[in-house]
Amino acid sequence: MTVPFVTNRREIKYLVGAAEAEEFKSRVTDLFVRDTHDDGSGYLSHSVYFDSTDLTFFRQQIEGAPTRSKPRLRTYRPSLDTPPSAIFLEFKHRDADIITKERTALNADQAERLLRGDLVAPLDDAIIEKFATLRERMSLMNCVSILYHRTAFASTDQPGLRITFDCRLQYSGSFDLTPPLGTLKPIELADRAVIELKFNGDLPAWITNAAAELGFQPSAYSKYANGVQRAHPHGPPVTP
Repeated sequence: MTVPFVTNRREIKYLVGAAEAEEFKSRVTDLFVRDTHDDGSGYLSHSVYFDSTDLTFFRQQIEGAPTRSKPRLRTYRPSLDTPPSAIFLEFKHRDADIITKERTALNADQAERLLRGDLVAPLDDAIIEKFATLRERMSLMNCVSILYHRTAFASTDQPGLRITFDCRLQYSGSFDLTPPLGTLKPIELADRAVIELKFNGDLPAWITNAAAELGFQPSAYSKYANGVQRAHPHGPPVTP
């Protein structure tokens, strides 16, 4: 089922030390609840990003194109030795500072067919159809796998307000539904974390004040772009 699950959202990111991230978490999450994918210990987010052979989406990202999109296959799971609890084919769109996301749920067989470059049914699904058209037009290939551990919180009184804490950022050139452990390499040092504030409308001042008190500086950090730079240090070609 196709779901436009994020609309008109803004994001602020911080790249900080893991200890600083924990201090920030202790200051701001009292009025939040855990994400639906989180059983209390966080979860793994694994994405395979797709791009053209000349890395069109990657170049748009690092050049800061004001309007851009990127397709990805995203899974959630508690650990690498368990099957995904959810699998989605997604598009993330940016128009200036506004984020929109749309996605459709896949099963494991559909996801594996997608990663092999095969057609995926049902073709009348809007997201699957959009991806198939884009893959044909741009000769999309599997570009990079990104894996990280996430803890996520949603506001109890402000719809659309979420805070996520991502650590153990890794990339892989493997495009299996579950990346083999031996293929994973670090994107950042183990003591680094990415905090993302995601919100519609206004962001509460007490949250930004807490970040300022800890000396956080907003960052344009992209796990995707940094993963591509490490996976493809010499640029194209992209491995199918």
